[in-house]
Amino acid sequence: MALTIYLVMFTFKNERFIFLLFLWLSALCLKAQPVDYKKVILPSNVSTTDFGERLVQIAWQNYPENAQFKSDIESAELNLKNARWNWLNQIRISGNLNEITIDQDLVTENNLFFPRYNFGLTIPLGIFVNSPTNSRIAKKELDKTNLALKKQMLTIREEVLKAYQDYLMFQDIYKIKNDLAEEEYSNFLTVEQSFQSGEASLSDYKEATKGYNLELESKIIAQNRLIKAKLTLEKWIGIKLEDVN
Repeated sequence: MALTIYLVMFTFKNERFIFLLFLWLSALCLKAQPVDYKKVILPSNVSTTDFGERLVQIAWQNYPENAQFKSDIESAELNLKNARWNWLNQIRISGNLNEITIDQDLVTENNLFFPRYNFGLTIPLGIFVNSPTNSRIAKKELDKTNLALKKQMLTIREEVLKAYQDYLMFQDIYKIKNDLAEEEYSNFLTVEQSFQSGEASLSDYKEATKGYNLELESKIIAQNRLIKAKLTLEKWIGIKLEDVN
């Protein structure tokens, strides 16, 4: 968070006014709140009473691309590990034992100071550049893979909850349409009986029939939308809604 003070000076009626203007730039300096991905999708070993959260949990468990995500992350982690330690493969260590070291009887005045053993170490200079660079590249690939996984988690959560809310909405609409259709059907039966007994006119009978047919049509449309919403939700979770526990 930063505090900026602006000193503004201007002349008004030959008098100088000094205004101190304090502006908090917190809105510009606020850091994004980190996302807890264990709450975006609850781990499989965590139980919940929230049905929507349970649907998200099941959808993620049954998402077919999760196996590929897991494989990609494991490969990226292995590549990072190899990049960090691959420099060891470029170092060469050599050694040599002189025969005099083994057989002291061969020592003479002429070879008394001859090296009895020697070792060598070869380190390519490029290792100090290539190794850190390769590690950074591997780390970026791992971060990229993890980012794709997190993005997919957010997408799954959004789509499942949206599908669930659509299902609940169409379920409520169907209940309303069903109640209206039943009311119109009851009214139709009443008018039909009155028409048969001569207490209602043909116009009344036709009007009651038309009203019932309209509500029945609305009910069928609402039922169809509810079924489609249910199928969409089941496509995301991978199982029938009735099998969720």
